[in-house]
Amino acid sequence: MDSKSLFLTANADTVYYLSAIDLSKGPMVIEQPSDAVGTINDMWFTWIIDIGGPGPDRG
Repeated sequence: MDSKSLFLTANADTVYYLSAIDLSKGPMVIEQPSDAVGTINDMWFTWIIDIGGPGPDRG
């Protein structure tokens, strides 16, 4: 990471990934590695749900 990065809490030891999901044709299933931790946010970065270990199914 450097000063040009646009992550709020980025560091060189953490893997960050970002994707866009098009739900215009209906619901979608997302498969998440069981040891990963994350959240799903809407386009305004409003929290929707935790995924992975802190999620409702605990990974």
